Amino acid sequence: MKVISTPKPDAIDANRLRLWKTRWKTLADSRMKNDYGVAELANEIFAEFPSNTSGELQFRQFVRKHFQCPNSRTLLEKAKAFSVYTEEEWFRYGGWMGVSFLQALPAFARKKVLNNLASTGPGPYLYYTIRERAFKLGISSRRKGRDNRTQSEAKIEVLRTFISNLYKQRMDLPPIPTDVQKALARTVLSEISGKLKAA
Repeated sequence: MKVISTPKPDAIDANRLRLWKTRWKTLADSRMKNDYGVAELANEIFAEFPSNTSGELQFRQFVRKHFQCPNSRTLLEKAKAFSVYTEEEWFRYGGWMGVSFLQALPAFARKKVLNNLASTGPGPYLYYTIRERAFKLGISSRRKGRDNRTQSEAKIEVLRTFISNLYKQRMDLPPIPTDVQKALARTVLSEISGKLKAA
């Protein structure tokens, strides 16, 4: 059986490291906008390490050391996602935010969401559209027993609707407390903030 040696973080060719750093620096001012470019670079670097837990740890240590990247876990996830989605798909699904949400779903659930989206048109789709579609399909991506943002927002939307209807029926009610207004305004589904201030 042939054993393929994989370079350790400090054994990678200095010229390649210099090129990677140059590309990373070039992306520095546009990492939020060019998340596909970041994922491409991360994937290229990740390919130098073993495709196992040990390799993932080495990759994270490497990018923290050489690129001063504090969020190495997210960079690892982007590297993996780059191998799954084409550039066209990446942008169709709302960039990294949409892709990362899809990647967190079980394979069967991800397929169900993508088929549902495809039935509405070719896209592109907003990140929030993808999340809400998953929720409406009854797909849960609860992690460690906690609701994801989609589920939390849906529950807040129920509360928003209740409060809105209540204030339409009872004009004599006192103003909504400021902290409640802020809590409702934090959800992208909520449009009640302005209405509450007017009330």
